[in-house]
Parts: sequence; C-alpha cells; structure tokens
Amino acid sequence: MSAGQTPALPPRPSGLARGKDERQPLSPCPGEAGGEVRPLDVLSVGNFCVDVLIRPVRRLPEPGGLEIIDDYSLLTGGCGNNCAIALARLGLSVASVGRIGADRAGEIVLEELRANGVRTEYLLRDQQRRTSLSVVAISEDGQRSFFHLPGASAALSETDVPLDVLATVRALHIGGAFLFPGFDGEPMARVLAQSRLAGALTFVDTAVDGAGNRLEVLRAALPYMDYFLPSEAEATGMTGASQPEAMAEALLHEGVGTVVIKLGERGCLVASRNSVVRVPAFQVQPVDTCGAGDTFTAGFIAGILKGLDAVAAGRLANAVGAMCVTGLGATTAVGTWEETLRFMERTPLRQG
Repeated sequence: MSAGQTPALPPRPSGLARGKDERQPLSPCPGEAGGEVRPLDVLSVGNFCVDVLIRPVRRLPEPGGLEIIDDYSLLTGGCGNNCAIALARLGLSVASVGRIGADRAGEIVLEELRANGVRTEYLLRDQQRRTSLSVVAISEDGQRSFFHLPGASAALSETDVPLDVLATVRALHIGGAFLFPGFDGEPMARVLAQSRLAGALTFVDTAVDGAGNRLEVLRAALPYMDYFLPSEAEATGMTGASQPEAMAEALLHEGVGTVVIKLGERGCLVASRNSVVRVPAFQVQPVDTCGAGDTFTAGFIAGILKGLDAVAAGRLANAVGAMCVTGLGATTAVGTWEETLRFMERTPLRQG
C-alpha cells in the first residue's frame, strides 16, 4: 500500500449494540459518580486476567502426586490490565474496556484497576465465561511454564467498545491484538477508523498468539494505526523478515503511521517514513520480565501525549519497561512520571 492510501472499510454490521444479554455493564468506580471526574486521556481496550505464580517448581507431580513449593503470588495481568495501570501511574486518566467474568477473579481484576486509579465503568461482565486466568509455574532458574484459560477476554468484540466515548479521549489503545478472534481484523479497523475520525490517536500493541502471528489477521486494521508496537518476535511472524529495520519497512508499507518494535534488552526501533532510529535500553538486573512489553507501550503512549517526539517517547518507554522488570509481577515496579524521569537520569544505557 502506498503512503497516505487508506482502503475503504466494509460497513459495520447492522443491529450491533453494546451490552447484549450475556454481558452486564459494571457499576462506576467509587469516586466517579457524584464527584469531579478528570477528562479521559486514554481509552484502553484489551485483555484482563488473574495470574497465580507458584515457585519454585522443580518438577511436575505424577498424577495423584504432590510437590511442595516455597511461595506463591496472586497478581493481575493481561495486556489491557498492565498497560492501563502503568498509564495511570504515569499520570494519565485512563479507562479500561474489555471483558471479565462474573466471578471472584473478575472482582480481583476490578479491585486492582480501581486501586491504581483506572476507571472501570466500560468493562463488561460476561455471564457465560470465566475471567481469564493463568497458573504460572516458575522453575528454580526463573523459567516460566503456563497453564492458561483464555476465558472472557477472548470473546472481546467490536460492540464492547463504547464508540461515543472516542470523541472525548485523546488516544485509543488496543492491547493484545492477535488474541481476539471476534475483534481482530475488520472489526478492529472500524473501531480504529472511528477513533481517528473523532480526533484520537491510535496505538496498537500485539501478543504472541501461538499460531505464528500471521499478517493477514491484522492486515485490514494496519492502515488505521498511528502507532504500532509489536515485539520483535511478533513482527518477525507478521513480516517474515529477520532484521527489525526490514520488519518496520514491511509494516510501514501496509499503511502503519509509525512502527515501534520492542527489542527487549536491546531497546527498541522507532521507524516512520522519514527516519529509522534504534533507541538503546537501560542497564538493569531483571527480576521478572512479565509485563515489560505492556508497560513499555504505556510509557510510549504517555510520552507522545505529553508532547515528546517518537524517538524520545521510545526512550521513555525503554525506561518504563526497564523499571518494570526490576520487580515481581507486571506492574509492581512501574513508577510515576517523576520517578521514571529520575530513573532515566541515574541509570546508564546498556552497551552493545
């Protein structure tokens, strides 16, 4: 696709309305009703889950057997969850959109979002599906194995997104692309297009889908993304390229405005049609890499909305991701805007 060319979208199917019988809108967060509510900076769409971390797992027990562990943690996770919490920590007003179940795990997700200042009135309770949950077995050397229930998050649909809210926000974030069979592709493209028409910037983050992250899944939505933030592995799956610069070139050709490829301990690549820049990572000792990509995305969004250019926002995103990996859990170590700036001042860049 040539630069500036945007394909026509098929119309939104008629009869679609938010809040079908199997979904029940949530009540407003405490403090939202009857009091002053900050205008929203970001509407954040994505997946939400509960993670049960057990460690150390030395071996899996035989059927009927027992293995003793030393410790466990009960945390919330998911691309939508992690990015929204990090955005709120960085000082932005954010509301979450997605599905949780009508169960205790869903209550835990709500409690954590609300405790971090994330608005939840646009989350929906799915009466037919459980809240997404992962049991994470951590070995003695820190390697992770997962048992995962996709649950309610996987049923995210176009009708779950409150389109009327898009006219009131500065940015739309979609986290976990590739994980939503009923939303990826043309439905996502329509939501992104509506967001652009309303004047909001669009940011899309991806997740490994276990099926190779085929480009065709998201192709229809790519021309409506102002910023696209895949990991190196996900971008490799989408493009077949082996070098980040070639991955970015292929995605720009598909119509993306700016491509930001997360390179882990090597930082990130920020590419537009005018420039391609590698931004080095900060030197830290990682404790837990869970959530690093999601919080990186939050840092990048915060940087753009606070007036930074894309390369400077990439540097800020590297800092947020680096802070994230110094604590156990996806958002435990994410700091405020001021704390992040201090981290950037005192932390050396990774060499090589």
